[in-house]
Amino acid sequence: MTFRDFAVRKDNVVKNDKQGKTGISGRLKLYFAWPLVLCTILIAMNAAIYIIAADVAILVTFFIFVYALLAIAIYIFGKVGF
Repeated sequence: MTFRDFAVRKDNVVKNDKQGKTGISGRLKLYFAWPLVLCTILIAMNAAIYIIAADVAILVTFFIFVYALLAIAIYIFGKVGF
């Protein structure tokens, strides 16, 4: 299966717009978005940890913040090279 066959499939994962730029759609777009969904789950987990131990929750907040920044950066800048 060549790239051209892959791009012309019915569920068009990779598509070209009018300017000739390549974009993502379909399932691949969802695969790029799952880290952002995981951020939401981690924030909810952090709220539960804060109820149990506030000092631990502060440490976990720092790591969730770093993870969220990396996830957003990959979501935004990962599309450029695709």
